[in-house]
Amino acid sequence: MAPIESQTYSHHNITVHRVTGTLTADELRQTGRRFYAQNVTRNVLWIDAGADLSAIPSEDFTWIVDELKTYTHSREGGKTAFVLSETVNYGLGRMVEILAQVMDLPFEFRSFKSLAEAQAWLGIDIESLDAQAPKP
Repeated sequence: MAPIESQTYSHHNITVHRVTGTLTADELRQTGRRFYAQNVTRNVLWIDAGADLSAIPSEDFTWIVDELKTYTHSREGGKTAFVLSETVNYGLGRMVEILAQVMDLPFEFRSFKSLAEAQAWLGIDIESLDAQAPKP
């Protein structure tokens, strides 16, 4: 199982998911359901921290986007950025971008090869968010 570490920064209206290891469609679907069942943020950043998406058939991405579409109205006008450094993962991210456009989701998807590019597009800096986050 691939660990997906999620951190919500409510005060900046963003959730960051860091993914490592081999990811399955079910793990991705469950993370999406948890996200939409809790305090939904307008913006989302997915960081490929050594993730392997090869276990997810491309048609499963279509099903996942279609399934989660019913919840997406809560993120209207938001952004989802994928940081995908591996060529195969980047290609899958670009496919999700196209699916989101075809399915007319009310927020933007973009894939990036670097964290700096994704942060610039989202208008955030993860390190400063971590420094500002309330301590438990």
